[in-house]
Amino acid sequence: MIRGPSIHRRHGAAGALLLVVLVTIAIIALIYFGNFGGKSYVQTTVDSKEHAREVVGQVNLASLYASLRIYAAANDGKFPPTPEELVKAISLPKGYIFLVSKPADDGLMTYVGRQSESMPAENILLYESVVGSDGGCTVLRLDGKVERLTAEGVREVLSEMQGQRR
Repeated sequence: MIRGPSIHRRHGAAGALLLVVLVTIAIIALIYFGNFGGKSYVQTTVDSKEHAREVVGQVNLASLYASLRIYAAANDGKFPPTPEELVKAISLPKGYIFLVSKPADDGLMTYVGRQSESMPAENILLYESVVGSDGGCTVLRLDGKVERLTAEGVREVLSEMQGQRR
């Protein structure tokens, strides 16, 4: 009489498969719900990406400021009067500066023109057009400082600047 596989072998394979599935679920749960310095792995990864984006923006603004200082030195201490003039005067990555004629996209900068080096150092020269997930924008001050401000903080400084121009 020929017998099929024993019942023990069939249950052994099913048990091994079940064990693999359970270990996989446990690993996924640990990654998703695990506690890494008070945050889940997923949140830590998202925060790292956000931080890297901020650092890149700060480095870009610092190098842009160096180019603006060179422009100002050749133009009686004045910065380009409009975003369009800025784009022409300084070689910038395509789409980096928000032009009035184009819609703002994520990560673009808005240029506040018609300023000179003689204006208050706390004036904003460039700021992010889109508020980050933390509610902040990276700004470049007239004195070259790069920092994060809330969207409300940016509006307040811009409002003060409008008052200075009158």
